[in-house]
Amino acid sequence: MSVNGRNGTIRPFTDTANAAVLDRPVAVSVHTGPVFGKPPTGKSVSLASTRIDHFAAGKIAEHWSVAAMTGFLQQLQATP
Repeated sequence: MSVNGRNGTIRPFTDTANAAVLDRPVAVSVHTGPVFGKPPTGKSVSLASTRIDHFAAGKIAEHWSVAAMTGFLQQLQATP
């Protein structure tokens, strides 16, 4: 499976020995409301993240996620 993201094709990594899945989703949206004190601009913004899910007994047993907030805030011009 692959997803065409803004920065190219993203292919999830699966570790079948440890039943873990790593993916890098990119959310793309339009800035239509205030965020971190910044008024709406109507511009397209994106937020990339890295997610790791560990499965046990067919269910997600653990989940880790890190979002690339610096790039998101730069798009909103909300960085000092």
